[in-house]
Amino acid sequence: MRRRSAVQPLAAVGVACLLGWGSWMGAAGRLPVGSDHGAFDNLDRIVAFARSRPTDAKIYHHSLGWYFDFYLFDAPQEHPWWEDGWKLADLARRIAYNDPQREQWLVLTGWEDPVADGISPALANWGLALREEQSVYRRDQTRAFTVYEIVASRGHMKP
Repeated sequence: MRRRSAVQPLAAVGVACLLGWGSWMGAAGRLPVGSDHGAFDNLDRIVAFARSRPTDAKIYHHSLGWYFDFYLFDAPQEHPWWEDGWKLADLARRIAYNDPQREQWLVLTGWEDPVADGISPALANWGLALREEQSVYRRDQTRAFTVYEIVASRGHMKP
């Protein structure tokens, strides 16, 4: 007869503890399972904000792509994608010049920076600026999204 080693029961208890802990973490939403790494945590708050804007509002986004299309498919507001800061500035300038009462908003993800990405300087070239309206954070307290209103920064706009 073979004698059982004391290591086997200890290993079994250790494996059971690890599996239990992993199961609890997964059930509590604390493990990035599959493709969900929390990058878009609290997107529902941004969508609720977007839906609360007037029907003629423009809500620009760059990195949200089909997420906005999915959640805002039936929303009356326009939510165009923009290629770079200068293209965004040109779009915003046209609306600000032709229809100054129309609301314009910009939603940036936590990894986008309006200065480093050239947005703020491009808008400033046309007399526009970003005014931070709201920031949304993930469960780990890192910034997920920032919503900015595009406003005139000077008394007059460049035509």
